[in-house]
Amino acid sequence: MQINLLCPEKDNPHKLVYITKLVNEHKNHDLDQAHYNFQENIAFTMEITEDVKFFVTKINCSP
Repeated sequence: MQINLLCPEKDNPHKLVYITKLVNEHKNHDLDQAHYNFQENIAFTMEITEDVKFFVTKINCSP
């Protein structure tokens, strides 16, 4: 899966993040949502937490 995000600094007073590209394909494993139970995996992993910290502190996007 590929997701491109945009958080423009100019004319974006609320620091909105826009999805500019979403490719819902992956060659290494199946992305069928029926194979995953998301309710059991709600908690953020440390990797996701670090990603959020990066976007908030380095790119100035609000969470």
